[in-house]
Amino acid sequence: MLPQVEISSAAEEQIEFHKVRELLSGYARGPAGKEMCLALHPIASLEDIQERMDQVFEYADISSLTNRPSLTEYESFNESLEHLLVDGYVMPQEDLHEMARQMEQVEEIHLFFSKPDHRRTYPVVARWTERAADPSALIKAIRAILDVNGDVRPDASPELLAISRAKEAEEARLNREFVRLISNYKSEGYLTDTVESIRSGRRVLCVHAEFKRKIKGIIHDESTTGRTAFIEPERIVEINNNIIEFEADFKKEVYRLLKALCAFLKPHKDQIDDVHQLIHHWDLIQSLAMLGVSYRGTRPKLQENAILHLVHARHPLLYLKNKERKKSVVPFDLVLHPPNRLLVLSGPNAGGKSILMKATGLLQVMAQCGMLLPVDESTVIGVVRKICVDIGDQQSIEEDLSTYSSRLMNMKDTLKAADESTLILVDEFGSGTDPKIGGSIAEGILDVFVKRKSFGVITTHYPNIKMYAHHTKGVVNGAMLFDKEKILPTYTLKIGKPGSSFAFEIAERTGLPAEVITYARKKAGSQTVEMEDLIHDLDDKTLKLSTEISKLQQKQKELDALIGNYDQLRLDLEIKRKKFKIDQKKAALNEISQYSRDMNKLLKELKKEKDTEKAKAQVQQLKKQHTEVREEIEEMVDEISSGDVVEEAITEGGHVKLKSTQQYGIVERVNKKHAVVLVGELQMTMPLSELIPTAAPVKVTTRKSLTKDVSDYSKFENELDIRGMVPEEASQFVDRFIDAAFMSSQTMIRIIHGKGTGALRQLVARRMKNYPFQEVSHPDRKEGGDGVTIGIL
Repeated sequence: MLPQVEISSAAEEQIEFHKVRELLSGYARGPAGKEMCLALHPIASLEDIQERMDQVFEYADISSLTNRPSLTEYESFNESLEHLLVDGYVMPQEDLHEMARQMEQVEEIHLFFSKPDHRRTYPVVARWTERAADPSALIKAIRAILDVNGDVRPDASPELLAISRAKEAEEARLNREFVRLISNYKSEGYLTDTVESIRSGRRVLCVHAEFKRKIKGIIHDESTTGRTAFIEPERIVEINNNIIEFEADFKKEVYRLLKALCAFLKPHKDQIDDVHQLIHHWDLIQSLAMLGVSYRGTRPKLQENAILHLVHARHPLLYLKNKERKKSVVPFDLVLHPPNRLLVLSGPNAGGKSILMKATGLLQVMAQCGMLLPVDESTVIGVVRKICVDIGDQQSIEEDLSTYSSRLMNMKDTLKAADESTLILVDEFGSGTDPKIGGSIAEGILDVFVKRKSFGVITTHYPNIKMYAHHTKGVVNGAMLFDKEKILPTYTLKIGKPGSSFAFEIAERTGLPAEVITYARKKAGSQTVEMEDLIHDLDDKTLKLSTEISKLQQKQKELDALIGNYDQLRLDLEIKRKKFKIDQKKAALNEISQYSRDMNKLLKELKKEKDTEKAKAQVQQLKKQHTEVREEIEEMVDEISSGDVVEEAITEGGHVKLKSTQQYGIVERVNKKHAVVLVGELQMTMPLSELIPTAAPVKVTTRKSLTKDVSDYSKFENELDIRGMVPEEASQFVDRFIDAAFMSSQTMIRIIHGKGTGALRQLVARRMKNYPFQEVSHPDRKEGGDGVTIGIL
């Protein structure tokens, strides 16, 4: 049993985790998986959370493969399996068949992970599947008796085969006799239009009542009207008896075989249980993965200590709901830097405060269940041990508790639980009683949360709570922004300042009379109104400032990119200049070499004339020049190769340019004279002499999500199926697929587009013209014909 987070079922319902469980159970393939999904509970151990999340992430990737092991619908046979240990117990035939089916699925899983690439790419899932031993021998024993449909094989034993053949012979004899009798009696007019039927498991004739004495035999039954008698003719009574005896013998032999089979399986009960448990666990993991794919879930970073660090987060249920309506969801960043641990959230009603708070709690629970989250991958989830939630009206008539009394009872329980590993979520903090008194009590409770170093999100409209957050270390204000001109919420979170309720503006928009608004402003007092106006003014200035900062940041990025490009151009120019000098020196060296050869020739001639000293001096001078030029060339080549033309060294995390391909990459690690460089998704080990340090190129940040992609060249598969896609979507997948094929050095690719109207086939043909294929063709009809395009690289 894994250690679990302390959270009440009421709290789970308040953050709507029960709805996530219900969605999850819809992906389960069997009753055991569905039960596990509905019983899912957050885990309190970092190691166990990481293990499950890694499994889910890996399975989500496996699910995109064409040769993945598939989990079909299954049934549970737990009860029969427990009885297997009883001497002489015979499992029902359908349970034995179900057992074999599940073993065959485990065998398929083992076959998938028998490939080294799969074990290396998906180590966590592969390690988990090893808990169930290879069931091949057990499958063979069961399939020797039961076929793939669960029926008993006629040749399961020599005795059974003999019984089956004898029974078949009698049935053939019965059929011949029946045909003859029907022909005779029908010509006499004795039989009804139906002519024959089955009564008490025996074939009988349907005879008109007035002719029932004409046919000798046994009357088994009569119709409700009394007009038809069901007679077993005397001639086939013996044959029917023989068939029934054979059937009884067949059942006895089957029982004997199944009993022997159960006796064989009995010592392997634990292994069978491992198979059963693996299927159940596989079902849970695939359900978690498929739900994660539906809302584009990613794997966040995990850490031991509690923290609030959600980046580009969305409420998963709201995302799925709006996805069906083709609406977008505004993401939020809830990042509290230490020592801040509590967020006091304020703003107008219906501005998204409660949704954000629920999303925070729901994402925490989902993460600690090992689920993928609709967040950016830079999100950090810290493990909490307790989660306390107080959302909505919890008035209890049975317990004679008012709304405020019930909330105080909740706060009492929360204060008992609060510590540094507790996540606290409270909506409308302090409401339900006199604002002044309720606000004071709420501030006192909040002060205890701060001293206990608890984490959480608290929503409120009370000014004293906002002021407390402003002055207290560990607490920070946050606001849900509001469009003052349109009087509409933007559902955008801004941390660092309190929010306004915009009560007067909303009241005006709803059509309340002006005299009511005027009276309310006077009654609220000038100080309150001025405070609201000040907050509004600060909102406007903050928005303008944020816009200006964003523009400046964008310009800075563009400037940095230009500087980087300039530096790179300067570097390239310097290298070309050095190479040009080398070429000049080599040409001079060649000239000197030629001149040296001429001088040697001249020296030989001078020797004959006895004037050798002068000739030797000239030759030595030429050799010296030759050596100097050669050393200059070698020095310049070394300078270019070692990268001395730039000031920067090749370091981990730095950007480099590959001399051979002119591609840019990031250095992952440096090992003496080599470096591991990441170029796109491709990891390469290169000599340092082949790399040029460079400034960072223009970055295009993309968010990783669990959608179908073909950019991982290390596990590229040469087949793409685009059937059912719209042309725009298919075009993107085809381009990325072909790019990946060329990057992974494939020799052949297959694109399955179907025949249909031919639109996808034409699209594939157009896209493939943009690449240097050696040959593009369609396979034989047996292999897909015009519905498949093959490209030879």
